[in-house]
Amino acid sequence: MPVRTSGIVPVPPGRRGASNPAITSETHSPEVATQLTRDSLQAGKDSSTAPAPLAATVAAAKAAAAAAARPAAPPPSPSFHVPLITVLGAPGRNPLEQNTRVTRDYHKLSEAFRAWLGQPEFPSWMTFGQHASHEVGLSMRSMALARRLLDDLKHGLTREPHRIHRWGPAVADDLAGILAHQGALRQAVSMVLAESHLGPLDLVAPGIWPAGKVLAALPRVVRSVETMAGRLEEGNRLVHDHIAPAFEAFLRAESRGQDGLKALDSAGYVRGGPKDPEGLIHEAFTWYRSARLAPNPDDRAEKMHRGNLLLGIHEQKNVLQPIFDQVTQEFASASHGLAIHDPGGNYPVLRDGQGNWAVYSDRMGLGRDGNYSEAPGTIPGYFRARLHDARLFEEPADDVRLPERPAREQGARPTGLSGDWTSLAR
Repeated sequence: MPVRTSGIVPVPPGRRGASNPAITSETHSPEVATQLTRDSLQAGKDSSTAPAPLAATVAAAKAAAAAAARPAAPPPSPSFHVPLITVLGAPGRNPLEQNTRVTRDYHKLSEAFRAWLGQPEFPSWMTFGQHASHEVGLSMRSMALARRLLDDLKHGLTREPHRIHRWGPAVADDLAGILAHQGALRQAVSMVLAESHLGPLDLVAPGIWPAGKVLAALPRVVRSVETMAGRLEEGNRLVHDHIAPAFEAFLRAESRGQDGLKALDSAGYVRGGPKDPEGLIHEAFTWYRSARLAPNPDDRAEKMHRGNLLLGIHEQKNVLQPIFDQVTQEFASASHGLAIHDPGGNYPVLRDGQGNWAVYSDRMGLGRDGNYSEAPGTIPGYFRARLHDARLFEEPADDVRLPERPAREQGARPTGLSGDWTSLAR
């Protein structure tokens, strides 16, 4: 279902239209008129009871009509724990440890939101976010490994240059093995070959391997890998600092029986303000609260999906796109084969290898008509595909760590790259 968002965010149910006009003594609503008729008949039947004054009868009828028109009270907020979220601010000294903290914050907020929403359960943005953050952490780990691989490659090509004709093919075999797998190591090797104007077949061609071309290309590839790793860390941190405090403020107020939307305003998430320039965060939580009051599972699912999509638009457009704009060229060669991994399996993005993940319209499925497509391979399509998958509530694994650096060989002639890089590329 396409979603239209051209600067105007749809107003959630329950907020459209004007309130009922005031009921006057001259014109009565059908409910008031019916109540007055019943009072008059009762007074005529029972002569021992004097009829109530007209003004009092009208007031009572108005009160009854207002009570009938009043929406059902929301279910009481359950008792649940809301984690304390601390804004990260500056980059941490260990980006992978900071990423693990982001992922854990998201999981705790996902569980708190899950308790607030109640049954039937549907994933919130935080539920998706915990797996996205974990995926970013794994990518950061792979980038760090790629940086080590490039250092190892440079070391191998410069250690004994006069013997390159003897052991160079062993390095080429290692690189060919890495190319057989997906991931950042494969992307790093592909970038080395592209910058060297070589192809995969050059790794298995007979003769002397062109080490000079590879060495000349390495500094450019190293800069690209470091740039992408830095942007991943920055995006992960900024998204956390933009959205996690909003969930905390909303849920903490709701857990105390207070208005979560007013708490958003108090926390600085005012429509049009610096934290919520397009009002998307505020509208997303309005849809979330409407989902909690939804009368049936299908209605709740659609309202949850709308809230998730609005937060996704804010995240991708207002937070991440300025970062992606700095690495558009790098992602042009790294987007092929990308996938989102979560407990539901692998979700390939940019189907048929079309597009660039750094381009907002490509990853969000934004058409020229201003509609967001939920086609496979887009972020809205991913939200839709996983909307009913309870496996997303699982906590991501704590596996975002770097392995020990392989020890370099001493004295012996190198027979390839140090360490088993092919196994790390899997």
